[in-house]
Amino acid sequence: AALAHRLNIDNFDGIRVAIQGAGSVAFALTKQLTDAGAKIIACDTNQETLRNLKDHFNVETVEAQEIYDVDCDIFSPCALGGTINFSSIQQIKASIIAGSANNQLSHPSIATLLVEKNILYAPDFVINSGGLINAAIVYDYQNPALADTKINQLYSTLLNLFEMASKEKVNTQE
Repeated sequence: AALAHRLNIDNFDGIRVAIQGAGSVAFALTKQLTDAGAKIIACDTNQETLRNLKDHFNVETVEAQEIYDVDCDIFSPCALGGTINFSSIQQIKASIIAGSANNQLSHPSIATLLVEKNILYAPDFVINSGGLINAAIVYDYQNPALADTKINQLYSTLLNLFEMASKEKVNTQE
């Protein structure tokens, strides 16, 4: 949805994604993205985890402190929260931030600064809601198909959110 809104494209062919973190969620994300044609640049402070990602997907790797300087289309924080901060936003070269880490912004005002830098932020509480949606529907209704339907609706939810934020001249977190 972020690619469609910001870059007017509907696929990941040739899209460069800088992934911060190489744990299990980043591993699954890397698989999906490489299968879709994206080029991945990853980092992690755990060299064994990073090597595992590189061995499985032949991704480019950088030192953890270098990930913010990577020339990419999407910056994907998949490690700790708060990594999008007053310092890191000065380095990020991506036009989109979309990742699986929780609480990615170190302060609410960062969302406004991202707008000023023309970086589209896909709020983590929206793009990561699929796990909770799945757990709630499967647990309460034992209906994985309904969960999949609701999760697939996140695409249009995000498009609507991006369009509304742009129209109302507010950041996507608001």
